Amino acid sequence: MPEHKFPCGHVFCECCCTELGQPQELDCYLYSFTTCPLCVQPCAVSVRIKPPTAGARVLTIDGGGIRAVIPIQFLRALEAALGLDMPVQEHFDFAYGTSSGSMVIMALFGLGMKVEQVHSLFMNLAQRVFKGRTPLGFSFIGAFYSLVASCRHGQFPAEDIDKSLFEMFGDTTMMDHPYTSAIGARIGFPIVDVDSHTGPSTCLVTSYNGAGQVRDTDTDGRDTYRVLRSGNAEDQILARDAVRCSSAAPWYFTPHQIPEHGQFMDGGM
Repeated sequence: MPEHKFPCGHVFCECCCTELGQPQELDCYLYSFTTCPLCVQPCAVSVRIKPPTAGARVLTIDGGGIRAVIPIQFLRALEAALGLDMPVQEHFDFAYGTSSGSMVIMALFGLGMKVEQVHSLFMNLAQRVFKGRTPLGFSFIGAFYSLVASCRHGQFPAEDIDKSLFEMFGDTTMMDHPYTSAIGARIGFPIVDVDSHTGPSTCLVTSYNGAGQVRDTDTDGRDTYRVLRSGNAEDQILARDAVRCSSAAPWYFTPHQIPEHGQFMDGGM
């Protein structure tokens, strides 16, 4: 399935990348492109393919608001213990995050930031996003209003996290991050569809093309989750929408709308 997006907008599958790309002399599983094979537009794209005999290395990061700083420290310690001249995220093939963990995953694997940079970014982000609502004085009415506002609109204002995520990711989609292809990684965030007629259902937003295929069933043969995908390349899910939905834990943040798909909340639920 097409999953490696070029700057011109064309998307290629792994088979096309291996057939049309130029393998590196010292790394036969890294293919480079100087032009798009379809429109010949100049580019500088690298696509890493997982060797067929290699196992899958998976990283998962849970959330918990500001507590997502803990796995960042674990990754920093792991990188130091490995002692190799390469970012720690380049040791993983698949990376998934829930809640604030999705912010960490996207910063590492989407933006290609170093662990130290992610730590500084997250601490700055936490001060802006998790500051809570301003109480209306110290009266009973003010306290009651703040409580009602938190119940109806979340403990933390959605405007703060929305603005921060827009500053981080802009209008890029889940497939618009060349660093992810360059290191051969795939990332995803579980989210919950709150508009489902059969009750909340689990979905997975990914940087790779699952084409909406069901991957698993429970003991009764029911789908346990589905891959959320847009029907065309021009209407892909924005990275900031995916992270925002994954961070929408009940009580803390309100559910978030993904255009053409519905309302979603934290997949950790």
